[in-house]
Amino acid sequence: MKNRGFTMLSVIVSLALIAMFAAVLMKMHGGNSGAAGKPGKIDRAKIQAVKLNFSTIKMGMQMFYSAESRYPTTKEGLSALRKHVKMLASNDPWGNPYHYTSPGKHNKDSYDIASYGKDGKPGGTGENEDIKNY
Repeated sequence: MKNRGFTMLSVIVSLALIAMFAAVLMKMHGGNSGAAGKPGKIDRAKIQAVKLNFSTIKMGMQMFYSAESRYPTTKEGLSALRKHVKMLASNDPWGNPYHYTSPGKHNKDSYDIASYGKDGKPGGTGENEDIKNY
């Protein structure tokens, strides 16, 4: 008899897609009115989408590590996870690429991953603040 349940990965991918869809809807309806220096509704939704994407990436990393006994190299990048995670976002919700290094500078035994926020540049505050796994 076939198991008809959902995998954890399918649930995480679904949540990530819902968060990105919510960000698009909020942008269409002009809901980004944050106080000066603080992210508005749209950017808060995008920040949440990045965090959900990081969860999906972490799951893909675990699958890759289980199969290969290592993490993808910096040169291989996140695209190496595609055989384990079909719906993997290579860009953050602002359209900027995720920054991946392995071994990581901060996580020396694994990897570092970051989104540089709305401006796509390291550092910043509010909607431009970096989102990292370290």
